[in-house]
Amino acid sequence: MHYLYHLTDTNHCSVISSLPDPVQIMIQDVLITLDQCYGTTRDPTKDLGGYVIVLTATDDLAVLDQTNPSLIRSTFEYVDEVNGYLGCLYLVGSDYHIFLVLPKNLAPPNVISQIDSSVG
Repeated sequence: MHYLYHLTDTNHCSVISSLPDPVQIMIQDVLITLDQCYGTTRDPTKDLGGYVIVLTATDDLAVLDQTNPSLIRSTFEYVDEVNGYLGCLYLVGSDYHIFLVLPKNLAPPNVISQIDSSVG
């Protein structure tokens, strides 16, 4: 499991570079928005904005379920599918969100059922 708080974090995370290009772009777009709107020096645990969590293995899902069981069982604002990965936006508040990225084959049924059927 990888936590990304700023666009510069993608340069230090080898897992991101191994993802399909459209998935990398999806992650970068979220981080660019966070950096532009909330600043590149924000502290994601104290300041507004949010962060991205990237899951890549079955173990990651189990760890997330232990550390934040409500997240994986949530109703997301949207769930988009990109190249076999899901991008799931969870709004914690009006100015804070968590963007979860995970392979579709790891996603639990409640997340699969939320995929935006209008995206095609």
